[in-house]
Amino acid sequence: MTWFVPEFRAHLWLHVCTYISCLGYVLFPIWLYQAMEDLGRVAIFNLFVKLLFAASVFLFIKRPDDYVYQNLSLSLAQLFISVVALVAAFKRFHVTFTWPTAAQLRKRFHDDSTLFFSSLMITLYASSTVFVLGLLGSAYSVGIYSAGVRLESIARSFVALALNQAFFPIAAHAFGKGRDAGLAVIQAAFFFPLVVFLLAVSVALWVIAPYFITIFYGADFREAIPVLRIAAVLTVSIGISNLLGFHTMLNLHMDRAFFTITSIGSIIGVALTVVLVKRFDHLGAAWAWAITEGYIALAMFVYLSRQGVCVASPSRFREVLALGRQRWAERFG
Repeated sequence: MTWFVPEFRAHLWLHVCTYISCLGYVLFPIWLYQAMEDLGRVAIFNLFVKLLFAASVFLFIKRPDDYVYQNLSLSLAQLFISVVALVAAFKRFHVTFTWPTAAQLRKRFHDDSTLFFSSLMITLYASSTVFVLGLLGSAYSVGIYSAGVRLESIARSFVALALNQAFFPIAAHAFGKGRDAGLAVIQAAFFFPLVVFLLAVSVALWVIAPYFITIFYGADFREAIPVLRIAAVLTVSIGISNLLGFHTMLNLHMDRAFFTITSIGSIIGVALTVVLVKRFDHLGAAWAWAITEGYIALAMFVYLSRQGVCVASPSRFREVLALGRQRWAERFG
């Protein structure tokens, strides 16, 4: 695609430098550290990626034309840390790899095809926004949009680390004991810390948007302030959809419903992005993403409710509060 689209071919080297990061993500054994509940080590590896990247920016970027080296340094840092993490996993968990048979591959693809294509649909609508904005808008619009969603994406990455990676084995283990045990964990996490905490994060993003954009990007990027305030709702909607989808529907073997909801959401997301970008430029891109994520979270909640699955239990919330007060009294009383 880069070669056949003239606008992209002009930045071929930039695309190649950026794509190297994909090799790093493939090699990083997050699945193994997650399964072994050793995510503290993952956090350390991710910290080293950021430190290496920050150091390389100061070392190699001296003028505006050096922007290519920013993506190259990030990609190489990710690749290097991924190799280190892979070698460390071999030694720590005594891992060995063997070539799978054709029958094993067919079975794996068959068993996990629904989840794979669901993830593909999610990636499609989540990643297509900047792509469509670049095709239908201007480089200026892409820059404003990217600046506006940057802080929200950073905040959401911390939430994802806690919810998707740390919480997933806990929820899966609970569902392994039975449906009621699994739902008890989901209900306990729904109101607090999930919704209450994510609402607080969203409100904080909305409040600090003018200060963050002005301080870190300058007055020329003030148009990114409303983009950040629109994107602030994504922290809540994506957090809820992850809890309802990945942790509840998939553990209850509702894979096809999960795929259907995410596929419809992907179609809605791409269509909305095209329509709204043409009319409202970068603000339209932000609204399209926010509306799409809101639909997915709402659709999952409605589907689970119709299936008789209760994920938001006020009584369970009161139990969590009572337990929290008890632990607080025991520790500080």
